[in-house]
Amino acid sequence: MYDIVGSLPLELLAQVVEYLDLEDIFRSQRVSKQWRTIFSCDTIIKPILRQTLAFLGLDQEGVSTDAAMADAMNYFRWRYNLEHARPIKRIFLPWPTDFPYMPVRIDCRSRRLCYTTPKSSQAEIINLETGKKSTWPYSHHHLGYVQFVMLSDRYLVTGFFEMWSGMYDMTAYDIRTERKLNQQIPPVYYLETIVEDKVVFNNDSKGKPCSFYVWDLSSNHVQQIGSFSKPVLYHVEAADNVLVAFEVNWKKLPPNVQQTKWRMETGQLLAKKTFHLPLPPDLPVNGQFDTMAFYRCHAFGHKSVNQLFLVTDTCSTIHLEYDYAADRLNVRWIRTADLLNLADFKIYLTPYLIYFCTSETSQVAVYNATTSTVTLHQIQIRRRSSNWILQKFRKTGDQRFVKVFGDREVFGLANEAGVELWFFNPNFVPNERELECLKRSMLYFPTNI
Repeated sequence: MYDIVGSLPLELLAQVVEYLDLEDIFRSQRVSKQWRTIFSCDTIIKPILRQTLAFLGLDQEGVSTDAAMADAMNYFRWRYNLEHARPIKRIFLPWPTDFPYMPVRIDCRSRRLCYTTPKSSQAEIINLETGKKSTWPYSHHHLGYVQFVMLSDRYLVTGFFEMWSGMYDMTAYDIRTERKLNQQIPPVYYLETIVEDKVVFNNDSKGKPCSFYVWDLSSNHVQQIGSFSKPVLYHVEAADNVLVAFEVNWKKLPPNVQQTKWRMETGQLLAKKTFHLPLPPDLPVNGQFDTMAFYRCHAFGHKSVNQLFLVTDTCSTIHLEYDYAADRLNVRWIRTADLLNLADFKIYLTPYLIYFCTSETSQVAVYNATTSTVTLHQIQIRRRSSNWILQKFRKTGDQRFVKVFGDREVFGLANEAGVELWFFNPNFVPNERELECLKRSMLYFPTNI
């Protein structure tokens, strides 16, 4: 039987493969030995590998081509697992029976699980690779609730609002050296992120002019930057000490975008330009936009992403992606389901993949920006039936029973019963021994109560 695929030049076949998804490539490799050889050669795999690394938000400059090629199939399966909400392993870590509160702040970054409870005096970090737990105390004079906890590859940052001073009292720990820093900044809302040693806040005050505040953890200096009406996207390039911000004037048609670049250490304006936001021809604008944004932007190497929703058209979503290396803002107008706008929890796992969850349903909506598709998947997370626990939980003032967190390797859901973790990276899945270590680490969490 004549094999037309096997007879094609590899250069031509590589162009054909660009139209296939990863599942098609996996199936093609199982057809025959010849097809497996063809669909595993460098000419075919390298372009797909570059796309996959970009999709996962991995810094291609820091990934060896030879090492990536040797592990290419694991990268492909990693991406496939994320796109289809199919974790390699799901584990459930229950809270102890005497655990007094559902954690109000929980996050997972760089294979570390961090959480804190109301009125606690410390945050706890569990290393998911070793199962070891470490504690990180807050300032001793605080008796209120921790407002936020941010975790990065190296730093843990917590913040409390001080009623008597009207300022945020910030604490940062270098997880590697245990160095502790303290700062006070004006009240901040929504926008916060850590990029290397830079912590960025924005005091968006509901329509009034606002500023960015950059806390440089290497020098323990806070710098106020600019005055903005309502930034919809920002990017931090720590290596160049540059912050790039975007504002949109929605009263003009097409909407007018203003891009500014700032020196983070001094607050100096470096560059400014304006351009139009392109509109799709089928978008019903009616001469006016009313938007709602994810207030926390997400950084992936040289790229930052965010989403805007049109309140006047709940099925329209704007996906913004800024590429610092190319100095280009990419805009995608997506027609989506109402579920995305009604979701209680939204989390970017990669620059192009977002998980949406609601506390009332057992579904997760996976939104893929590269294909403009939304797929629904059923989820299950255990619940604790104890009325005493539910009463304790409701006293915290948070009525939601599910919290969503994580990154491209580990996606998590938490409620009053415990934490469920989904592992997607084939190179990072706990074995039974490591799982037992993790369960032993979920011990009673001390509080100030």
